[in-house]
Amino acid sequence: FCGTPGHAAGTLLNSREAPYVSMRMHAGDKVSCDQIDPQLAERLDKLIGPPRQWREKFTHGLSFGGRVGAVCALACAARPFLPEDTPSIYIAYMPALIPAIVYTLYGDLATTMMYAVQGLLGTGLACANHLLIDHLSVSDSKVTSVVDFVIFTVVVLALNMNLNVKIFALSWTPYFVMTHAKPDADLVEGELTAVMLSQVVGSLLALLATLLPWPKTAFGDARRLAATTAKETAELFLFLAKYYCGSEPHLDIHMWNSHLQAQRNLASRMKVATNAAWWEGFDLGGWGQTRALLGRHVLLLEQMDRRLGVLKVCAQREEFSESHQKAMVPVRAIVADLVCAMGELLMDATLCAADGRINEAEKQTMQQRIGDVHKLVKELSEAWGKVRKTLAHGVGLARDVRTEGFFICEVSRVADMVVEFAEELHVVQPKDNMCKVACGSLRNWFNMEVITSPANLNFVLRNGLGLIISFLLGLFVWDFNHVAAGYLALMLSQKPGAALHSNLGRMQGTILGVLVGNVLFTNLVALHSPDVVFYCQCVALFLFECFANFIYHSSEDFGNIGGLLAVFGGKVLLRVLTTTRILESQDILTMEGAAYEEFFYLVVGLALLTSLDMLLLQKPASCMAREALLIGMTKTLNLFEAFLVDGESQLEDMDKTLNGVEGNLASASGFASEANNEPRWHKALFRKTLFDILIEQVDGLHMDIRTVLHAFSGVHSHGLYRLVSSQPAFQVWRTKFLKRVHTLQDLVRKVLEHESVLKLDVEVIQEVRSSTPLQGELESLVAEVIAELQAEANASPKKDAREQPTSMAADRVCRLCTAFEMLDRVDRDISAMLASSLQRI
Repeated sequence: FCGTPGHAAGTLLNSREAPYVSMRMHAGDKVSCDQIDPQLAERLDKLIGPPRQWREKFTHGLSFGGRVGAVCALACAARPFLPEDTPSIYIAYMPALIPAIVYTLYGDLATTMMYAVQGLLGTGLACANHLLIDHLSVSDSKVTSVVDFVIFTVVVLALNMNLNVKIFALSWTPYFVMTHAKPDADLVEGELTAVMLSQVVGSLLALLATLLPWPKTAFGDARRLAATTAKETAELFLFLAKYYCGSEPHLDIHMWNSHLQAQRNLASRMKVATNAAWWEGFDLGGWGQTRALLGRHVLLLEQMDRRLGVLKVCAQREEFSESHQKAMVPVRAIVADLVCAMGELLMDATLCAADGRINEAEKQTMQQRIGDVHKLVKELSEAWGKVRKTLAHGVGLARDVRTEGFFICEVSRVADMVVEFAEELHVVQPKDNMCKVACGSLRNWFNMEVITSPANLNFVLRNGLGLIISFLLGLFVWDFNHVAAGYLALMLSQKPGAALHSNLGRMQGTILGVLVGNVLFTNLVALHSPDVVFYCQCVALFLFECFANFIYHSSEDFGNIGGLLAVFGGKVLLRVLTTTRILESQDILTMEGAAYEEFFYLVVGLALLTSLDMLLLQKPASCMAREALLIGMTKTLNLFEAFLVDGESQLEDMDKTLNGVEGNLASASGFASEANNEPRWHKALFRKTLFDILIEQVDGLHMDIRTVLHAFSGVHSHGLYRLVSSQPAFQVWRTKFLKRVHTLQDLVRKVLEHESVLKLDVEVIQEVRSSTPLQGELESLVAEVIAELQAEANASPKKDAREQPTSMAADRVCRLCTAFEMLDRVDRDISAMLASSLQRI
């Protein structure tokens, strides 16, 4: 599973029983083979594995619930086999294995290794702080202990470390510092060693759980998802090409939309798995090469996903008129062959990327497939050039063939992307070695931009005050009790938003965990035989951890509750009895009293945490959802406005800006889900439906504007903006369009900011009434561009006879088709957003 590169699929990926023979048509052939190579699809299916019959989250929860339960029961069952001279302090710290296992095991081997390192680092920081204060100050000093705890807590919370490191560091520190402050008390000899040993053993058990009974690795997931997404993408393009080149619409296009969304989810998961896979090979040797190739595959998927979204616009808007039939019938066979050849090249290149190595036979096959794609792209360019001369008087911007030109351009552009990916496979090299990553992570701890950000400062204030107050209560009121502060550290969360809802979930997890754990434990120890108690304890721990971790790993809504249930209940169940005699009723009452005391500290800590979260929370989730949505929309529209006013000079950092928009929309979606659960008090109910609709529409608007900007950027678009912007109709269209944009921004902002139960002021919609679609103004602009292109052709008769571009992605008329179609689409997007806002005003 994690040995030689390609072991998981090496024999499959490198085997070729026969030399490559192209299935694609050549110029002059009358019949195309409009299907993906079945042998290639079969090889991908073998890498993908059998289809899953149950929901993946369900099977994942079952698998990891059983794994965690098994290793926890193993830890419990190992007690009788420990050497007789094992220090008692080591056995006393066995319950600390539970949080080490639960908070380390997650997802796959790579993520578990990452969390293991973070847990060891956090525990090491707590131990180092204790050694430092023990060396620099005298014991029994409350003042010194308070100063140390405050400084350590604030520094750990403020640094840009992973949350897991902070949880482990701050969960141990209250006990260490409280012991230092307590008169006539100190850590037992070997206690620090026991603490570190419990973390090490818990991490090793977590790693063991990811390997048995079968390994769960990020590399395996990334390879499987790469094969799945490659096959799905190829099939999606083929279906869309056949649909668009067909003669009539049908309802299958709606099913295609659901497949597209599923493919996007798979691509997102592949990106996560590929990034995590660094921890399984540290980018050494073949593992680094494989991860680099899979990372390049992820970038291609993101680009192709955008193109699929754009081509979906063509398919949904097509009316399959007579002019469409005349335009597409002559190129239908070539388009089908090109899409198949492109899909086969993508699938073959994906197999090579998943293997991590490309042998000579694979290189030769890859070059032949690349040659097929190049040949078909050129044939499509020549064929489409002839079609548009016949149907559009040589210009190709007429309304009857503009959408078809847009489609041909996008198909050619996708083919060029796949070819570029295949050609780069032998030059892609790993970028992140161990030293570079370690040094970068350490430097990132002290990233002042993050440390001084308002969100981080608010996180430090809320959680720091809770930890410090609970520590002071334990030191001065509760007779040096560290329990409340330790519990609060285990419940740290950087997730802002619905504080009340989140903390209610924490209460459920922690209180149920402590309650169920104590009930089970007190009933177990009431049994008369110590041997029966031991065996029942192992079985109870196994079943409890299976159930709690099933919830933790399978549920998005209740996962946090399941994790806390597993930690707090498991720690109680793994407690070790200090006596072998049969416990009497008085002993059980004493244990129940201790459990009640633990409940008391837990409830006080949770009440303190909830109160501080609600009082000091920087912004409610609804406000953060609104801001994220408006920022994303404003970024996209401002960039587009700058382009319309100042031209191509504004597109230098286009991709960086537009990629940030996708992050803003993802944040808006997450905050909107939280806002739907937050208490509204005097405000009107949160309009979750409106937010979901607007997020989807802004995402569509963003993708359409991105397509327009790409049509005007690059070496093949030189002079296009000048050609369009020099027309008199452009000034008229731009003025009216920007007015519609500003009206949209004002309306959406005012509607989202209106949280009162009172009606929104009617004046808000006054400007909307005069905002009408600009289809007539856009067609006037197209007519002027057509006239100028026709004049150019008449002025240079020989220019028409020049060689056709080898790819329609480089043809300026096809790029203008894309631009004008998407400008019309952007105008429709604005109309849809205006309508959605007004309907829910």
